[in-house]
Amino acid sequence: MQFLHVTGYAEAYCEPIPKDTLSFVSGYSTDTLLMRLSKINAMLFQQMDNRMIDPEILREAVFCDVLGFEQVTEFRPLFTDERRWFAEGPIGLLIMDLLQNFKMIETPASSDPLEFAHNLFKTILVYNDLYYGRPRGIALESLEGIFMMETMQQGYLRAKGVMKVDTFGRFLFLSKFLDSDELLREEADMYCEKMKIQNPWTFAKFFLAILASAIHPQNWGNHMLDLSHLWPEKLMREFGTDPTELAGKEKVSLNMDVVTKPFLFLTPEKILVLDYNFFQYALENGFLYSFYRHSSIKLQSKFKTYENFKAYIALEFFEKYLVGSLLGEIFHKKSQRLISTEKYQDFIIRASSCDVFVFEVKMNDLHPNTFENLDYKAFTEEFLDKRFLSDKGNGAKDKGVGQIVRQLGHLSEPNIELREKLGIKHSEKMNIYPVIICSEHHMNIAGVNHYLNDGFEQRSKNLKGSFQSIKPLTIIHIDFLIKYFGPLKRNPALFAEWLSGYHRSKKGLEKLYDEKGGPITYLLSKRSLFGYMEMKKDFPNPYQATVDEIEKCFDLETNGVWNALGIRV
Repeated sequence: MQFLHVTGYAEAYCEPIPKDTLSFVSGYSTDTLLMRLSKINAMLFQQMDNRMIDPEILREAVFCDVLGFEQVTEFRPLFTDERRWFAEGPIGLLIMDLLQNFKMIETPASSDPLEFAHNLFKTILVYNDLYYGRPRGIALESLEGIFMMETMQQGYLRAKGVMKVDTFGRFLFLSKFLDSDELLREEADMYCEKMKIQNPWTFAKFFLAILASAIHPQNWGNHMLDLSHLWPEKLMREFGTDPTELAGKEKVSLNMDVVTKPFLFLTPEKILVLDYNFFQYALENGFLYSFYRHSSIKLQSKFKTYENFKAYIALEFFEKYLVGSLLGEIFHKKSQRLISTEKYQDFIIRASSCDVFVFEVKMNDLHPNTFENLDYKAFTEEFLDKRFLSDKGNGAKDKGVGQIVRQLGHLSEPNIELREKLGIKHSEKMNIYPVIICSEHHMNIAGVNHYLNDGFEQRSKNLKGSFQSIKPLTIIHIDFLIKYFGPLKRNPALFAEWLSGYHRSKKGLEKLYDEKGGPITYLLSKRSLFGYMEMKKDFPNPYQATVDEIEKCFDLETNGVWNALGIRV
């Protein structure tokens, strides 16, 4: 949740941005421009935490052809610790517009390098204004303001640092699931044969190898791949941008047309990596879509549509296999009891003599247009309300909060089968921890937990007298379970301790905000559980314990992932 001031054209040059936002670079070949922009993205990716990377980018990617360039005098007053000139979001927007207006121009040999660098730099600043100038008249100290600011940071796409390990961890589980699932095992083998890869994990290892190479110090600023390194060409073509498909297209979407295709073939052998961060989409969404598109599974009546296929993955892989396996290993003690049946969904766990967890599991994807357009109304009304707060009648299944409240109703009833299975005689002695485990990254931004807990509090208020306490609702992204699996496996009591600490922290910060106000305090008071844990200074790095426990419990080769990405454990 670190927000920096990114300088725009209007601020730097004290004049409005041009109506034609590409006017400064219209005379240059798109390939030439994309090569510079992809190098900037590579440098930002490799040095994401270096706030003074901008001078190096100017020297090595923008003014690299200008002999003797150190720091142009006109820019010197703009160098401050609080300001940035280069950010991935605006550059992604510029890349999208360049692809939509793709031009093959033979740049004259007499072209002035300094003039070209100035024009490129000014265009980048123009797109800083375009990108960060979108939310106008919206107060930061509001849930809508937080949504706007966090979404523009593109956390769903640009998982920083070790969070990328969690993405690969999920793929390890998916690979093992595909190797054992009766309906998908043979189809997965056929897909891998078609893509000329050994197995599903080879798909992830391909991207892992490129990332490991990209972050190596000797490859500083490297944004090109060479097919002579024996990369799987068919797989790369699957995720390669075709400018002819986008050029002149009426509407190009950054998240659906550009992020999905991180490679650009300049020649049959030389490939440009538009943005290493785009790999996250390929791992989390692209593989499943590619698998469905290139296999015969769509011919089966059960999987006539991609939505049918995703529903199967959501239930069989995400809920039963991934979440079920993680929770089963965390709450593994003989005194702990886990219930998961058709009637008592998704998971109800008695963790101790007085603590009961009620888990609802949701694998839902937010439509890319919602966050690309910063559409807060669609996010709340079409996604959060309908997927997590809707109540179904006539015997149909409730969703999200409604499902949890229904299970609380069961727990409050004496002499019911559920309480007998859990060994609960007196519900009034129980502390209830309601939790939603989800797959969508936008559920992890500040304000979401607050928004859904308001709905939960309204629906559960009549049940409060049935228990010693009903804790506030907690939203947990699946990456949290993976990252902290090791410590939780070794000490399951940490789960209740962390959730309680998170909500105490929220309550204290909300009180502080009521007294003193301030956007930072407001933002912190609405942060997610993940955000709370990331700022928890009294807890050691969890990855060593997680590596050891995941390998021991699930026989997954996580250590290779950690080592390849240079993560110390």
